Amino acid sequence: MKFSTFTLASASAFELSAVTPPPTCPDLDKFEICTSKCASELNSCKAACDPEDYSCQSRCDAFALDCNSSCPCGDYCPNGCSGCSNAACEVNEHVLIINHLQLYDNEAYLLNLATDTLSRARINGWSSLGTDTEDSCYSFMSGEHWFLGGYENPRMIAKLNIENCEVKPEQNFLPFSHLDGIWGSCASYNDVTYLCFDEDGVDVYGCSTFDGESQTVISAKSNYAHDWADMTVFDDKMWVVGGCDPEIYGCHGETESFDGNSWAVAAAHPSGAIASHLVLSDGYALYTISGRGGLQQDVFMFKNNVWTLLGKLTENHADASFLSSGRIVGEYAYLGENSLEKVKLSETDFSAINLGSGPDANLNLYYAAFIAVAGAVCSV
Repeated sequence: MKFSTFTLASASAFELSAVTPPPTCPDLDKFEICTSKCASELNSCKAACDPEDYSCQSRCDAFALDCNSSCPCGDYCPNGCSGCSNAACEVNEHVLIINHLQLYDNEAYLLNLATDTLSRARINGWSSLGTDTEDSCYSFMSGEHWFLGGYENPRMIAKLNIENCEVKPEQNFLPFSHLDGIWGSCASYNDVTYLCFDEDGVDVYGCSTFDGESQTVISAKSNYAHDWADMTVFDDKMWVVGGCDPEIYGCHGETESFDGNSWAVAAAHPSGAIASHLVLSDGYALYTISGRGGLQQDVFMFKNNVWTLLGKLTENHADASFLSSGRIVGEYAYLGENSLEKVKLSETDFSAINLGSGPDANLNLYYAAFIAVAGAVCSV
């Protein structure tokens, strides 16, 4: 893969007419499963091309374009699985949870969404490939699962190959380092990854983008520092909530959104200061879950520039370490640190159910990646 050195560009260079994938689509988990399959088939198609057949690569690209368009939330199925005949809508969906502590032993977790049960999975990582994902940014873009930067190797570029059950480093490296988790934050927005707010990377107010080949520093700066925060995409914008300013050793509850050009300040989080929390979103609202201090069990909703306390988790999750592990699938959020919770994010019917820790006494999840997969992949 060709990899260029970093460039400097204005933020508007990355603005698209519509956010991809559309954040209001109700079946983004199925979109992830489907486009991941399309990307895998594209790679296989190109690998099988005869070097003398110069049109083969173009035919593969055309196939992939049609494949992606047919996915839930794609051009042919803009409403997700409603009225969509794609096979991804019928899969026995699981969530593959990749956490650096288990990856040291070439292990991961599998959550069966039909039964709410957790089991072990086998993922080749540290022991066999030397891949360390501690404080890495996990990002899904262009049908592929990426792990960028991290504590041990802040310039690492690695990819998850679901078919081979491995997280393997690429040959190339990020020109600018990035530490996620307790340092910076990241999000996939308009199908590129934004790596932001790392004081040892760009800076505490800045971001770079990674598109799978090159890293670009954007000119837009946030209004506040957001160390130890979290980001998501909601309402066609990228959002960050709270965090800390390492220059003054203080945390805050400031909320900001990025529209592809500039950052804008929104209503501050009602806690006054929130850090070490999880930020998720669906087509309806944005949510903060847990946080240090007195927020360990709190779930807040942000909609129409108003914050509302929805309810409480079943237990504290941000006491011993940090909670930024989880995702939304359908009408539920799945998240946790030492145990897993299933949370219905509803203004009128909120609920939180503790699913336990499965095969282990404690899950010890630390900024783990929650990845939608078709079936019990990589199961032990």
